[in-house]
This record gives sequence, structure tokens and C-alpha cells, in this order.
Amino acid sequence: MGVGRDIDDLPKNDANHTALTPLWFLERAALVHPTRTSVVHGSRHYTWHQTYQRCRRFASALSNRSIGLGHTAIIQLIGCIRFSLFTYHGYMWRLLHPTFQHFHEAHFGIPMAGAVLNTINVRLNASAIAFLLVHSSAVAVIVDQEFFPVAEESLEIWSEKSRSFNPPIVVVIGAENCHPKNLIHALAKGAVEYEKFLESGDPEFKWKPPQDEWQSIALGYTSGTTSSPKGVVLHHRGAYLMSLSGALHWGMSEGAVYLWTLSMFHCNGCLKFDALLMASLTTLFSSSICNRRNYYDPSTICAWKPEWESLPVEEQGVRYIALEGLEVMNTETMQAVPADGTTVGEIVMRGNAVMKGYLKNRKANEEAFANGWFHSGDLAVKHPDGFVEIKDRSKDIIISGGENISSGKA
Repeated sequence: MGVGRDIDDLPKNDANHTALTPLWFLERAALVHPTRTSVVHGSRHYTWHQTYQRCRRFASALSNRSIGLGHTAIIQLIGCIRFSLFTYHGYMWRLLHPTFQHFHEAHFGIPMAGAVLNTINVRLNASAIAFLLVHSSAVAVIVDQEFFPVAEESLEIWSEKSRSFNPPIVVVIGAENCHPKNLIHALAKGAVEYEKFLESGDPEFKWKPPQDEWQSIALGYTSGTTSSPKGVVLHHRGAYLMSLSGALHWGMSEGAVYLWTLSMFHCNGCLKFDALLMASLTTLFSSSICNRRNYYDPSTICAWKPEWESLPVEEQGVRYIALEGLEVMNTETMQAVPADGTTVGEIVMRGNAVMKGYLKNRKANEEAFANGWFHSGDLAVKHPDGFVEIKDRSKDIIISGGENISSGKA
């Protein structure tokens, strides 16, 4: 056997190969900085050791209820506004976000139990939520007391439509500054209060990392504008590598400031949570920061400035490190379109940042992953300098006289 094969034949084993997962980031923070403040939520203060224990309690409480590998837990958390503050590995996050502490704990606690995290848009109505509950086969629902009525209605819709309805465990989060009527009603209906739920778990729970980094960590749903929402499944490996990629791309360093602007049900916020463990920085989270400038102290709020037009476009929209392949292709020939700024093709990509696939939707997966690339559905042109300019969505293109016309031009 040649030397090359001898090198390649060295086997993987438990000592030299571990499945990648962002859950290690939390464990490290607790071990390296056990007494450092992690969360300040109203009158509550936690260290990283305590936060790690609470996440382990969360995982243990799920496991005690036979919730784990292969199960999905749905979270609908955003409720009454509260101010929170927490730190990761020496940097500080300032939060103006409802029930954020609980979202943070669920973000780690659910995967620690081997289950899959699914955060949902709080603007969905009961019918839409019922669809997600059924499609994901949710076994647990964690909900802010403000949204318990819509969660309750969605469960009723589910029970009416399914003969084999098996009600999920419902955990409801109380809020000190919200009227308790919804919480009282939820408890009367059999829901478990969040802190009581944690108390049922073991703070020293021996959570297990995934045996396979391809194991699912999170589930998110598309908006369903053209059809029923599709469940997008993400894996531990992708979440881990995208976290590292984000830290590198953002140039995270001590003293930097990060302003969170998206709702946390967007991709579960997972990349931000885990990437921010890579450096020491201050992070601002706000639901209505523009109206509280004097109190929360953002120094500058601005929109697009004309002088930014002169900045080189090649520095804008650079692809992530974990996205190993990205091209604009003619999907009939699967050849890259010429970089002439006029020939339209579809943006396709491949790499660790790409999802595992759509849940329970073989046809959509076959279409999305045709020819070994993920087809984004975005139509674009490629300029001579390599800059990719998105023109339209493929579903929005209008065909007239054999010519593809962008919906923006129609």
C-alpha cells in the first residue's frame, strides 16, 4: 500500500474526533468564567455557572418527561417588554427584549436534551400556529403568558383536526409587569409555570453532545407566501461553523458593540448567540430603542447615507466562510453565467451553512438540492468584478412573448 493510503487509513475514534456543536460554547463559558455575570433580568442576576445550571435543569426537565432525540419543542416567547443584561465570556449584552432570558435558556436547554428547537413568529394567528404544531409533531410548547390564549386556541384547532391528538406539555412564562390573568388561566388549564418546570430538573444533568454532528438542532419555517410553510431543518455542525464564521467576519474584539435588530424567532438567533462567545463585546438588543435614546444610550441612529454610495461594492455582501460554494448559474446547463452584468441566472450554493433540508417534503428537497447545489430561487446577474446583483425571485418572474420579465419592471 502506498504512503498516501497509509496516511489516509488512520481511523477516527472518540479521542480524535468529536461531533461539532455550539453547546460546547456554553459549557466553556461556565468553566472559564463561573462567577462572571451572565444575565441581569429585572431583579434577577445570574453568573455563568448559574446560567449553565439552569440550562441543564431545562434539559433534565425535558428528559424527565421523555422528551429528547427526535422531538421538537416549539417556543413562542415574546411578550411584555423588560430590560435585561447579560455577558458572554467577558463581554456584555444589553437587552430590551421580552422574556429573553427564557429564550436564551431554551436555546441551549432544548438541544442539550437532544431535542430540536423551533421558535415561531409571534405575529402568527392560531390557525397558522396549529399548522406548525401538527407539521413539527411538537411535544412541548413554551409560551409567554401574553400569548397563551393564542397558543391555547392553536392546540384546540389541532385537537379538532387530528384523531390521534396527543397534547404537548405546555410551559408558560409569567411576567412580573404583566397582568397575571393569562398565567392563572394557563395554570388552571394544566400548564406548568416555567420556574417550577426548571425546579423539576437536575442542575448537574449530564447532557450528551450529539453522536453525529448531522443531528438536527433547530427547525424554522418559511413564511408560506406561495404555499404551506416549509420546515427548514438545521444541524449542529452548521450552527457551530457558522458561529465561528460570524466571529471572524465581524472582526469581534473586546470592547466592540453589537446591536441586535432582528426578532429572535429569525433563525432562533442561534448564530448570534454562539458567535458572540468568540470575543468580548457589548451587545445591544432593543424592541424600541429609537424611542429610548436617553435611557439606553445608543449614540447614533441612522439610515442609509449618500456618501456610502462611493464605497466599493466588492466589499459588500461577501459570502460567509462556511459557505464553500456560491455561483450564479444557468439551471438548465448548470454552467455559470458570464460575468457581464446582464445575463440572468439563479444563485446556487453549497457548504456547511446550507440547511439539512425541508421537513417531510421530499419533492421540495429534490428541487432545492438538484444537481448537488442548493437552489435559492433568487435570480441574479454577475458583474465583471464578481459582484452578484439580485434581480428577482424565480417565482415572481413574468413570462411574456417567451421573454422573462422581472416583476420589478412590470
